[in-house]
Amino acid sequence: MIASLLPESVHTVTATADAEPPPLLPDEEPCMRRAVGKRRREFAAGRACARTALEHFGIYNHALLVGPDRAPVWPANIVGSITHCEGFVGAAVARVGVIRGIGVDAERADPLHPAAVKLICSPREREWIRVVAPPDYTDWPKLIFSAKEAAYKCLSPWCKRPLGFHDLEITPQPAEGRFAVRPLGDVPFPHAESMQLEGGFAISPTHVFTAVLLTAPGIACRQAIGTQADKTRAWPTPGPTVGCPAMGSPYESTHGEW
Repeated sequence: MIASLLPESVHTVTATADAEPPPLLPDEEPCMRRAVGKRRREFAAGRACARTALEHFGIYNHALLVGPDRAPVWPANIVGSITHCEGFVGAAVARVGVIRGIGVDAERADPLHPAAVKLICSPREREWIRVVAPPDYTDWPKLIFSAKEAAYKCLSPWCKRPLGFHDLEITPQPAEGRFAVRPLGDVPFPHAESMQLEGGFAISPTHVFTAVLLTAPGIACRQAIGTQADKTRAWPTPGPTVGCPAMGSPYESTHGEW
């Protein structure tokens, strides 16, 4: 599902979350020293998917540590995003170029609690849900929540301050399976005029999937969306160890996999 939302230049790996993931690499172990079993399994599953995705770019056995903002530390010149929820785990990775940032999110398709809707959705978003949204299509508040999570993962590294739910506004485009992302109020992004955002969503009977790309101005990845398939697999065996820079990429936010 996630792969259908992204261009071919983004490599995705997904898995169901019911299997026991491979062990963490030795350098990753300290990141989970105090974690309970469930959290440790989620962390290991996300790292396993991300490391397999990195192999597509010739990067093997790269330890994905946790940065100061609790986000994964990606290899140099790589952007990526990790997501996990009940029944699903996945990662999306690309080389820095036309694509400047990636955010992916997966959520269970259960309706968002009514008390949370005002906390997450802006007045305009709630009006769209009430007046425009196709009925019986999906739980639109949950989709907007997931879209904002994906957007935060993509954009937070560029922001001057942490983002809140009302810093961005989502306008779904149901017929296209896409959504627009609009910053609100005092835009906290440097060089906001140079940002180009593309959002897409997909829905299964059990999950909602969203993805956001930050691309170079004037260059859209939309024409390539939907041309690849998810690399869903059993947990892979790590490939050979090769030289790999351990420098961190900033393109993952505290709303990402942590």
